[in-house]
Amino acid sequence: MLREGVMIESLKNLEQTAPGLEPVILVGPGLTCVLLGLFLWLAGSAFRRPLAAVAGLLAGAACGFVVIGRNTMSLTIAAAAGCLIAAIIERAYTALAPAGFFFSRLIPALCSTILGTLLIFAGMILLLLYKGSAPITHINDRQSFYGTIGIAMTAFGTITQLLLCRPVGQKATAKKHPHHTDQGPDK
Repeated sequence: MLREGVMIESLKNLEQTAPGLEPVILVGPGLTCVLLGLFLWLAGSAFRRPLAAVAGLLAGAACGFVVIGRNTMSLTIAAAAGCLIAAIIERAYTALAPAGFFFSRLIPALCSTILGTLLIFAGMILLLLYKGSAPITHINDRQSFYGTIGIAMTAFGTITQLLLCRPVGQKATAKKHPHHTDQGPDK
């Protein structure tokens, strides 16, 4: 078991005060995290470009908030710059995609699956905090069990995305029957 540090103590304090919070504070973000996590866990790599733009937007806004402060105009500029940087990085990444399976399919599937798994865990923790079932204490006491579940979820999600999500840039093609036209069967 890991040495209990400041972060674990802070989370346990949150766990003790959570039953006194309004339900909307825990349930709304909890359900949002679980639903977004499920989406990313099973289909995130199919939507790589929009997700990169949103991630850049959020990262730029967060960096702007930390560095600049609460100035709305500065935050907007930082968010736009983050979105632009994410678009440039995504374009460079797409240029590397022909290099093979590793860059074009495995890495996006693995990254979105890991993020989805973490969001599912975070959402479930928030929902269980609302129920008052002390999820942080349970996870801390059974770290190897929950670590194994996280690894299994990551493996399953990655395999699912590799099998079901088509590669970026590849269009779905309809197989045409040689004797079938768009106007109807041949006569």
